[in-house]
Amino acid sequence: MNGDLKKILWIITIIYVLSPIDLFPGPIDDILVLIVNYYLTRNGNRIAE
Repeated sequence: MNGDLKKILWIITIIYVLSPIDLFPGPIDDILVLIVNYYLTRNGNRIAE
């Protein structure tokens, strides 16, 4: 299940970055992408295990 969670987070991030619709105004969407990216890089090994 943890591997599935990592895949889902990657898919959500890719869709969000490539989406032409700006869901949140200003830097809020950039902060959300940074948080998800930080989570994936920091906890990526723990999720895979």
